[in-house]
Amino acid sequence: MPILQGALLCDAAHEYSGLVSILGGFVSATLVGAFPAHASIYFAGRVAFAEDELDRPHTIVVTAENEDGLILGEVRAAMPAGAARVVPAGAVPIPEIASGANLCFPFPFPLTRPGMYWVVLRVDGDDLVRLPLKVMLADPASGQ
Repeated sequence: MPILQGALLCDAAHEYSGLVSILGGFVSATLVGAFPAHASIYFAGRVAFAEDELDRPHTIVVTAENEDGLILGEVRAAMPAGAARVVPAGAVPIPEIASGANLCFPFPFPLTRPGMYWVVLRVDGDDLVRLPLKVMLADPASGQ
């Protein structure tokens, strides 16, 4: 089974030299002026694989879902056998983990009403994490 090393919603993220840089991490709520709107978030995460999982392909899917389970957005990636990154030389090895894949991308999806939304990371059909995003209508009178 893949190992979730971390996942979060954030204001911005990018990858460079195998590292992920995050700005405004752990977004869990957002205000919008009117509906419909778009979530202005990024998804950042890392999934690791044990050595015995490297010789087969993996499917990684991130979805955005509303309270009713309706999928509002999806990012899908196929990772061919042997495509996961090898732990760099000089890194402290973790015996259970042979390599991993960084996930870092903008993830705008439609917001149709206030309430709870969920961003779900699945690998090979198994849920690894469900990240909450509470969406609220801003009160123009209060300036928020």
